[in-house]
Amino acid sequence: MNDELIKVVKNYQPDPKVTSVLKDQKILFMVGPTSSGKNTIINLLLEKANYFYKVITYTTRSPRINNGVMEINHQDYNFIGINRAKQFIQEKRFIELAIFNNQIYGTVLDQFQEAARLNLMPLLSVDVQGIEKYQSICPEMIAIFLLPQSLDQLIERYYIRHPKNKITALDLKKRLRFALDELESLINNNYYYPILNNDSEFAVNSILRIIDNPQSQPDRTELITLAKKIRHQIETYLTDF
Repeated sequence: MNDELIKVVKNYQPDPKVTSVLKDQKILFMVGPTSSGKNTIINLLLEKANYFYKVITYTTRSPRINNGVMEINHQDYNFIGINRAKQFIQEKRFIELAIFNNQIYGTVLDQFQEAARLNLMPLLSVDVQGIEKYQSICPEMIAIFLLPQSLDQLIERYYIRHPKNKITALDLKKRLRFALDELESLINNNYYYPILNNDSEFAVNSILRIIDNPQSQPDRTELITLAKKIRHQIETYLTDF
């Protein structure tokens, strides 16, 4: 990816009408390190409640195998080429976009408009860069940050999700560095609702309670302490790498 496109993505500003569309929508975001269980929780929420609309992220990367299954276009992601992504940028169709592993990821306004038309709550997974952009235009957003129990659990899930023979030590190191940035965002921002994802059913029920009553969230102090512990575990792991 050339430097000019990277600069365009970094400085991207959405169409002004985005604010008017999103300002009154309650939107549920799933945030967390790779393999923290975001997709699993999203699918369980869709099964358990009938008021969600799944917003599917666009990406320029190719489909890959997750948990032994090849990703499906328009179901896991909307896979597009770099030229179409550039067209979306020119047309200001994206609400936000970011570069991850040299690929573009972004969400488009059309799906939120459709959710509003159907009177459903948008539900999607985004990274911390995306949340930083959304929180300034979505006062009704609910940002759930999924935490693993430990670094060991996070790495174990990562290898379950991705075939070991296709994951290098450098890949893992890169993912863990991203995880550090994500944990820092949780620790330093109060707009997240941290949830321990050690038991999927418990996590889903906790999220549904937060939607009904934001004050019902689990003990935030305890979960931020866990986030700091995992951050320290990652820092130590990377030092000894």
